[in-house]
Amino acid sequence: MKKPMVVAALVAAAFVGTQLSGCANAPNQGQGSGIGAAAGAVLGGLLCGGKDRLRCALAGAAIGGVIGHVVDRQVATRDEAARKYGYTGRGDVLAMEGARVSPQAVPPGGNVDSSVQYTVLAPNESQPVNVTESYTLEGGGETVPLQTRRLSRPHGTHAAQLKFEVPKDLDRGYYVLRTSVSDGRNTRSAQSQLRVI
Repeated sequence: MKKPMVVAALVAAAFVGTQLSGCANAPNQGQGSGIGAAAGAVLGGLLCGGKDRLRCALAGAAIGGVIGHVVDRQVATRDEAARKYGYTGRGDVLAMEGARVSPQAVPPGGNVDSSVQYTVLAPNESQPVNVTESYTLEGGGETVPLQTRRLSRPHGTHAAQLKFEVPKDLDRGYYVLRTSVSDGRNTRSAQSQLRVI
């Protein structure tokens, strides 16, 4: 990397750090995230030098703080889920019930909501089920991780909604957002198609 690019990258990194630290106490979180995303995109481009555009664009977006906001909610209790699956308390259940993205077609810089729903059940109802959620974006021969979370889930059915902004320099085309859930023994996956227009 040439010296001017090193200096530019360091300046951009410092700018990102300043903006993100300011966002923690700022009442207008959306504005701060937007500023961080712009700086992150600059830094991502400088560090990658035009190669691996999907990975570079997402790296910049992650630095800018626009990837990784997840909203969780439990949509069915253990008893409700057990009735649905005819569960009698023997063995473990990990069932992927569906995933979607909205909107399915979005321009660069647009916002995407990705949601997934799954059920976990185990014999010991007093012990939460430890799961790992993984989100990846695939396209152009690349697979790029967006986020991985390790959680302790109460028994029942859960919905997770990942909110992220499509990087402004992401190439137009079709991508697959893949969500995987693992309980350490079993893994279930679902995928949704996303078109950048």
